[in-house]
Amino acid sequence: MADEICARSPLAVWGTKENFNRAERREMDEGLSYIAAWNAGMLFMPEDVNESLGAITQKRKPTYRNLMPIKRVFSEE
Repeated sequence: MADEICARSPLAVWGTKENFNRAERREMDEGLSYIAAWNAGMLFMPEDVNESLGAITQKRKPTYRNLMPIKRVFSEE
C-alpha cells in the first residue's frame, strides 16, 4: 500500500491528509465546505494533473516534482 501511495502526486497525498485531519475535528457540513474550497484552489495547480494524464497516454510512470517544505496555511483552531 505504501508503494501505491508513494507513486501518487505528493500534492494530492498531502492534500488528502490535510483534509482527513481537518474533517475529523469538524461537523460534516463544515468539513465538506472545507474540502470544496480546497479542491477549488487545487484547480490553479494543474502540473500534477497534466503529468498524470501525460503518463497515462504515454504509458509510463508519472514523475512528480517534490513539494517544498510546507507551512501551515490554515490555523488549527
